[in-house]
Amino acid sequence: MTLELGAQIAAARKRLQLSQAEVAARAGVSRQTVSYIETGRNPEVGLGTLHRVLQVMGLTLTLGPTEPLPSRSDIAAHRRRVLGG
Repeated sequence: MTLELGAQIAAARKRLQLSQAEVAARAGVSRQTVSYIETGRNPEVGLGTLHRVLQVMGLTLTLGPTEPLPSRSDIAAHRRRVLGG
């Protein structure tokens, strides 16, 4: 769990004026688990647990590349530079 994701989850919880204990009770997890998610202290939180916590707050998790993927021509140019051809 990254600190950035946890901070976004904590901010959403606060906007909804929910305590960690309230979120935990509604998600069926411990308050400490919610704290771990928000602070990024426990990277072993499962996706199912994270999903339940997000659902309580009406949130979803979307994945995507962190930067644009290189085009075929970019890859070919890189190979030419590396392999010398």
